[in-house]
Amino acid sequence: MKLQPLVRWHLRRASTHLGTPGLFGIIMTLGALVAYQSHILPQYAKLAEAEADHARDERVLRASLAMPVGGKTQEPELRLTADKDFVHLQEQLFRLATEASLTLETGDYAVTNEIPKKLNRYRISLPLRGDYPRLRRFVLAAESLPGVRLESLQLTRGQVGDRELAAQIQFSALTRIESP
Repeated sequence: MKLQPLVRWHLRRASTHLGTPGLFGIIMTLGALVAYQSHILPQYAKLAEAEADHARDERVLRASLAMPVGGKTQEPELRLTADKDFVHLQEQLFRLATEASLTLETGDYAVTNEIPKKLNRYRISLPLRGDYPRLRRFVLAAESLPGVRLESLQLTRGQVGDRELAAQIQFSALTRIESP
């Protein structure tokens, strides 16, 4: 028995019963299934992988903060500033900006508690003005401070010929909370 004539007969019969709108609906449903398989399922896999990585990183960080060594908790591999010394960290950032001959109008920060009673994260926003080499030196020097990492950097130039750049720099600073 040949399959091709049988398939044609079923398609012809289905088209007479369903009509054009019914066939269009079937085609749309098949297209949606193909899109789901080719686009949405891979995104779910990427999301699950990213969540697993995040959970693993969080477990490692929590374990490094709570691992007892000789009766004391071990410091994480990162050198972290004590939370009460955040003001000194801010002063160091401002001093580095001044030493790099950058113009700093005003800085801003927000704090979030990452791990209760263990770790705080400060998000520090600094609007700076200066040329590119000085901005680069400042960022490299700031990242050498304990627990400070660059989160975002946005550079804008007023006109093509301008040497000076306006930079919006955001750092993240982790500080450890010391028990009283």
